[in-house]
Amino acid sequence: MRTTQGRIVSVITPLLLHFFISQAVIMVFGTFCDATALTAITAGMVIPPAVMIYHREIKKYQDRGKDKVKIRELILIAVIGVAASQALTWFLNVIGVTQYFSNETQEALFAGNIFVQILGAGIFAPIAEELIFRGLTYQRMKRMAGMGWAMILSSVLFAVYHGNPIQMMYTFPLALLLCTVYEKCGSIKGPIVLHMAANLVAVAINDL
Repeated sequence: MRTTQGRIVSVITPLLLHFFISQAVIMVFGTFCDATALTAITAGMVIPPAVMIYHREIKKYQDRGKDKVKIRELILIAVIGVAASQALTWFLNVIGVTQYFSNETQEALFAGNIFVQILGAGIFAPIAEELIFRGLTYQRMKRMAGMGWAMILSSVLFAVYHGNPIQMMYTFPLALLLCTVYEKCGSIKGPIVLHMAANLVAVAINDL
């Protein structure tokens, strides 16, 4: 039987995978790629091992990924993602958080080539992050601490991982929504589509 220490290590492992790949990408490509391209490269490199680990756990635990999600459900999820993104952005603007905290990380991400933004922030990053944070980290926490605590703790990790206060305030409630969608639709496709929709609308509005 796995010890508590072993379970904690299993929760942290997916985050370390993402972290070390991102650091390797920065070391190799950082001198001649901007933040937008680095995000796309990192996510693209994270996806293959994350998919492999995720599918291995589906076979081992048989606790998710079995339900088929209908197209109309994915469309509804995408609409929810757009609405959530805009509602959270509006709320942060209303309370004026940009007056007190820097958002340089996000601004740098949206400063690159539009096609790289779409590919990286809009497609690759949502797939990689949902596999890491909902598909692996959240599910492992859920087996260890139950659904409620897993939703809260994995969402805190997701927020902290984004690295600045503005992004933390945006990503924490979004992560709770992503966990909820994962539970409701029974497939990682749900949170991936929601995350993609939220990011793509942000890219589109930023570049208008």
